[in-house]
Amino acid sequence: SVFLASGATLVDAYKWATALSYIGAFISMYVFLKTLTTRMSALVGAVWYVWVPYRFNMNQLRGAIGEEFAWDFWPGVFWASVLLFQKKYWYGFLTGALLWALLVWSHTPLFAMIVPLWMLFLAAQWFRTKNFRAIIVSVGSLLFGMGLVAWTWVPILMERSYLSYNLHEAIFQDNFVSWQQLLNQPHILDFGLTYQRFYAIGWPILFIALLTLLTRPNVLQWIVLAMGAFSVYLMRPASIPLWETVPLLSPTINFPQRFLALTGFCGSILAALFVQKHKKSTVLLSFLVILLGIPFITLNQNREPNLAVLNSPVLTTTDVWGEFRPNTAPADIKENHNYYASLPLITIDPAPKTAPTCTQTSISLNCTVATSDPATVSIRQLFFPGWIASADGKSIPVRLGQYGLIEFSVPHAADTVSLRYHGTPVANTAKVISLGFLCCYLLLGIKTFYTGRTRKKS
Repeated sequence: SVFLASGATLVDAYKWATALSYIGAFISMYVFLKTLTTRMSALVGAVWYVWVPYRFNMNQLRGAIGEEFAWDFWPGVFWASVLLFQKKYWYGFLTGALLWALLVWSHTPLFAMIVPLWMLFLAAQWFRTKNFRAIIVSVGSLLFGMGLVAWTWVPILMERSYLSYNLHEAIFQDNFVSWQQLLNQPHILDFGLTYQRFYAIGWPILFIALLTLLTRPNVLQWIVLAMGAFSVYLMRPASIPLWETVPLLSPTINFPQRFLALTGFCGSILAALFVQKHKKSTVLLSFLVILLGIPFITLNQNREPNLAVLNSPVLTTTDVWGEFRPNTAPADIKENHNYYASLPLITIDPAPKTAPTCTQTSISLNCTVATSDPATVSIRQLFFPGWIASADGKSIPVRLGQYGLIEFSVPHAADTVSLRYHGTPVANTAKVISLGFLCCYLLLGIKTFYTGRTRKKS
């Protein structure tokens, strides 16, 4: 949005955002690994982090900007916890809370995915340091970070009854990854577009996992190995019982192949830890991951031009064809999209004296029209709580109308009819909660800053 507002084209804005996400991920992983290993080991791990196959999948095939930026914050939340175990409590807390908030804001599925590994990491650090206070403050930073962005996840959690989630419960069953997809990546240095192995783990990750097993892994290496192996398990059909029984697993993660992100994260950490023990492998491991990742750069291809099907002809608060759809949308809306597209933006019965002149945004509709008294108004906007109508500035309750659209009655002749999305009570309450946490965060930040300056002077 920042790039678009500055005048960049949509394509250039995407390129800039992608570039920033790559640079941010590299720096973030380097800073985290530097607290655990040597400078050269951290450099190798950071190189691996931006060269794993799934990274190119997100960039060139899916265009998942939110997921790409979540990779920037994964290492950061671990780094903040390391600060806490180094007894830098206030700085670790404030840094962790901010990074957790950015992670939740960027991509909720990747936030949920990383929490189990992060908790195991805390356990490993506790066994090493016996610093229980760092555990408490780490968990506190997580909860505080979630409070900062309560407005992003509370409505999703609390307003499930308004949305059709059937896609979530069904989609994972068709998205498990075969062993051939996981293991058969493009031929080395083959720059054609024929080898589209979008869901490969990557041979370097498997190679480093095997080397780690053969070289007496420590506690942290065992944890990372176990989580990487568990990620592979969750991408295979054998894990269906877990997907069907673990609460919120399928609605939150959606696609089993997303766990390729976690295997890439684990592989990068293993590479850094291996180099720390075997420094002579630095150049070899760096060259290996880059060489075997080169073919993935060329996997991009133009998508099928099916925008007429993907883009909804009906205005909606949420995505009509996508993962979150108002449950008021008719079951046949996709099959009959041309019919819905033919509906006028606003329909008034009885017919108004003059044709309506309307201006609209994503959350508002304003029409200048002379209505009869009374009149029923139907808007080509799928019904969802939080919309408020008005006639000449006086509020009118809206209701669910025909075809799942918004409908309301104008009790008197009116010159102006408006519709605006004001948000649901849950969403608006969550915004207040986030503002409260933000005020507390700023006060704590100011206190920490001035306390640090006072100590330096003394």
